[in-house]
Amino acid sequence: MPQVPTLQNYTDILAGYLPHNATAIIANFLYNNKISLKITRARATKLGDYAAPNPLKFNTHRITINSNLDKNTFLWVMLHEIAHYQVFIKCGRRVKPHGEEFQKAFANNLRFFTDRHCFPTETEQLIMDYCTRMPLKKSLERQIERKFREIAGNAEEKQGVRLAELAEGTHFCLKKRIFKKLEKRRTRCKCLCINDNRMYLVSLEAEVELVDSEKLK
Repeated sequence: MPQVPTLQNYTDILAGYLPHNATAIIANFLYNNKISLKITRARATKLGDYAAPNPLKFNTHRITINSNLDKNTFLWVMLHEIAHYQVFIKCGRRVKPHGEEFQKAFANNLRFFTDRHCFPTETEQLIMDYCTRMPLKKSLERQIERKFREIAGNAEEKQGVRLAELAEGTHFCLKKRIFKKLEKRRTRCKCLCINDNRMYLVSLEAEVELVDSEKLK
């Protein structure tokens, strides 16, 4: 019987994929609603999906999201799939997949997270404009997607180092704390936090900043 994920499991996994302000909110939502989360390899046909329980395959609500997305796009896709979950809970299969009910749920999710500054400042007005027009406009969605790619490209130029690419024993900075990379697990890595001398599991997909070990001596 598969082990039921804890809230900390969700938090640890999502920390490497979501903007910092959104991580705890999303982790709590998935945990409290018993939604299974799977981070998948890149898929050409979709960025994510939601599936309702199916007695022949799995007995929980399930969201899958591609692992290669930048953090803002990952949050956008997550809120899209959560909207599908919310509509299913409310309406079952009686409505169109991307109909009025879905669009309202998705817009509400985006407003909630934009109000809490989980998206970059330079995208907030675009997202709010997108949310206030029904039906949702594909042209605005494409503008937002382009802005996310531009921001991700700029961030990659500044640091853009995945934890998976670092050698064991390398020091790195994540969320203003210094870590030393230790042994690798399947999708995460055991790391020692120099600030508090505690062990943490960090996603191998987390973007980190290299630290010169000589400066720590």
